[in-house]
Amino acid sequence: MPTFLSLRVGAIVALAATLAPPPTAAAQASTRSVPETYAITNATIVPGTGATIAQGTVVVRNGLIAAVGANVKAPADARIVDGTGLTVYPGLIDAFGSLGIPAAAPSNGGRGAASFASAPQPQPQPSADHPVGITPEALAVDLIKVGNAEFNGPRSAGITTALSAPMAGFLSGRAALIDLSDESVDDAVLESP
Repeated sequence: MPTFLSLRVGAIVALAATLAPPPTAAAQASTRSVPETYAITNATIVPGTGATIAQGTVVVRNGLIAAVGANVKAPADARIVDGTGLTVYPGLIDAFGSLGIPAAAPSNGGRGAASFASAPQPQPQPSADHPVGITPEALAVDLIKVGNAEFNGPRSAGITTALSAPMAGFLSGRAALIDLSDESVDDAVLESP
């Protein structure tokens, strides 16, 4: 009989634990040690639009940029990050893709061909030293077109900069780091190759 009673008490305790209300948001917040507000101070800031700020502050609150400027003060609850000597781009960087390089037209006109109606991507010419599809000497900066509608979607998602590379072939060339701006190619290219 004592075994039956202990099993019954154990089942009641387990049931009570599963029916207990979850901890409140305030209780969860009090156990967090990670601040939700950051301030990057004394940094050179390249905003998405407007002039570069030589020495300014970027405030990030709850994962969103709350303030950017030369006269922005760090909030009292912010974790301070000294950005002296650093350049801050308040946006996302697409680490690898082909933004700014026109897509190649399909070779066989198969399904989805209508979506590739734009001009074909300039293809680097194979050299005597390399077979077709292997053009490591090709530079993305020679293929990039700025000011096209391709940048609108990424910019609206917060992407301000992209590492863009040719995608035609196996070893297709060297990438360029570009701003997703409507400026000239020379102004948009931050680093090449």
